[in-house]
Amino acid sequence: MVFLDSGIATTQTEIADVINRDQSTVSSSFQSLKLDNLDIALIEKSGRTHTLTNLGKEIVDIVADTRQLGTELDTVDWGSESGKDRIAARLAPLYGSRSIVPFLLLDSLASRSVIGGSRDAPQSVDPDKVARDVTNRLEKIDRSTSKQQLRQLTDRFAERNAITFEDGGLLLTEKGQRHADLLNQVAEAVGKRIEPDQTDSSGSPTVNELALKMRRGRLATSYSLENNDPELVDESHVYKSLKRIDALDTPNDDWHSYRRLTIKNTGTTPTNAIFHKESGDTKITFEDMDLAAFLGGLDGQRLEIENLSDYQPAIEQKVAIYFPNPLPPGKSLTIYYRISWPNELAHYPEGELDQTISLTRYPQGVDQLQFGVVDKAGLVGIDCQKFLGEEDQRWKCLSNPPDYIEADQHSDLRPLHSEGYSGYLYTIPSPVYPGYRIAYRLAE
Repeated sequence: MVFLDSGIATTQTEIADVINRDQSTVSSSFQSLKLDNLDIALIEKSGRTHTLTNLGKEIVDIVADTRQLGTELDTVDWGSESGKDRIAARLAPLYGSRSIVPFLLLDSLASRSVIGGSRDAPQSVDPDKVARDVTNRLEKIDRSTSKQQLRQLTDRFAERNAITFEDGGLLLTEKGQRHADLLNQVAEAVGKRIEPDQTDSSGSPTVNELALKMRRGRLATSYSLENNDPELVDESHVYKSLKRIDALDTPNDDWHSYRRLTIKNTGTTPTNAIFHKESGDTKITFEDMDLAAFLGGLDGQRLEIENLSDYQPAIEQKVAIYFPNPLPPGKSLTIYYRISWPNELAHYPEGELDQTISLTRYPQGVDQLQFGVVDKAGLVGIDCQKFLGEEDQRWKCLSNPPDYIEADQHSDLRPLHSEGYSGYLYTIPSPVYPGYRIAYRLAE
């Protein structure tokens, strides 16, 4: 691609002559990379001549940056083995990879290195968490890997000075961070050409309009995203943290959810309650929810709850949770509450396994969202997505990797202790989209 970009060589024969290789070797590289046979091609072919597409040129500019290669390309003697080896060493360990696994491993390391750390001082990452990230990503495309392959890859990364081993964890080196940046830039360049333009929202359907269209699928998802209840919109509080873990009792088709939120009064007058709407795929009564709320946590003061729904049973349940004392302006408090929805899982449309959270009723914002799902059955192919609100692409995957959790290790999930629940928890700083969902499959 470098030769095509510069015009030094434009046919496979010319490229073979420049790098002092057999033409069959060059032809094999073209075929294996399928550079001219992708949905979004990097090169175009006319007869025997090849040229770069605009995307191909952009990729070359990214990879050929001297910060990545440590040298100017026009100083490289491509006909010598030492010249080629010098460039290969700079791009190793990703150089020469024909598998997707090394790229997924690097992406997981890069994402997790800055959770609790920073780019200048990345933290080491538990290799088991990296392995789960890679396994989950592969399951979505019906592929798999093995512990042995992942160990071999981490050893290869270490040999090429992309990572070091620190106290049982994996730590990205400066070279590893450069590789992660390179991977991110290439992914962004490709993504711009396959994703719809999100910058112009004129004429786009509203969240409410899309929610109505989604009613032919999961009812709970569509009702949750709707924001047509002005009395439920919280104009008074910023949500400093919002944590929700949904517990799925798949063998019994039951659904439970555990919430913890910290709010701050941003208004000019004291407040005395928060308002909540919960949506399901089957009608239940207010009493069926078995809703209980506490100040600060499970061991805190039990809070008064008022049913605000107009009729029962219903697919939507609306409630007010009252504070023990008015909350003055500028002050904060934490509320913990739990919800049940009997027989909910039995009403999910076949093939649609996901849990959704809507943020449309929090106009003052959410500083941090933690959203997770646990089940007695094993969960695979876990994926968190943000709601884009576009007609042709409603949801888009997040790059945030989840943390594996066991209910027995979480105090908020005390009612589930010793019941065998486990799953995944996503942390999303400063969420800005109307809603998020976690899609998953059940292990066979």
